[in-house]
Amino acid sequence: MAAFPRVDELLAACRERGLAVVLATSGEDSDLEWMVPAIGGEDVVDGSTTSADVESAEPAPDLLRTAAEQHGLDPDRTVAVGDTIWDVRAARDAGSPCIPPTCGGISRQELVEEGADEVYDDPADLLAHLDDSIVGKVARG
Repeated sequence: MAAFPRVDELLAACRERGLAVVLATSGEDSDLEWMVPAIGGEDVVDGSTTSADVESAEPAPDLLRTAAEQHGLDPDRTVAVGDTIWDVRAARDAGSPCIPPTCGGISRQELVEEGADEVYDDPADLLAHLDDSIVGKVARG
């Protein structure tokens, strides 16, 4: 499976700004074996939380809440990036903003209607606007 464009650079840019990069996936632990290398995350991913760590995965907020707890994330300084309406719902219910890209196949309008705080075309688009995004604002404190 190929990663979206420039996702590795996006993750590195988040780390350079002092942010933790944690993967929260409703997939299995074994999915991390291909997922982390596919996104170029070997050197920038600080941790992960999978469906094995929670009773209910997306759209329930459990995955995001558990990821924050397991990895010592401040919920007030956590931003979810996920490309489905389920990601947006889970983030909203966990009390975190969500900034999805449309490259996952969900339209901008659907994501906004679901409650997305910002919407980008893909990781490259978010990277180009990182400092002006919610992520950039969180990084600045």
